[in-house]
Amino acid sequence: MLFETAPSRRRLFRPGDPYHPKREGGKIVPDRTEIPAKYHPLLDWYERAWAPASPNDPLLALAARYRDLWKAVDPDDYVRQLREGFE
Repeated sequence: MLFETAPSRRRLFRPGDPYHPKREGGKIVPDRTEIPAKYHPLLDWYERAWAPASPNDPLLALAARYRDLWKAVDPDDYVRQLREGFE
């Protein structure tokens, strides 16, 4: 139900977010019957405003697929290397 965006940072899961294959078909939101009625508007909001991100959105798919690409790159070193070519 939560998705880790960075160490110690989480947000609600959205369709299209990457996940472990063993979680395929797992629970994303609680069943309405499992929670008190006062929380049903939160489920409505999730379905209406948060979850409709299309899993077919090519930008979201690219972002999810390559999210670790720059993880090992130090941004200062990268910019320094780019600037070396302009001198």
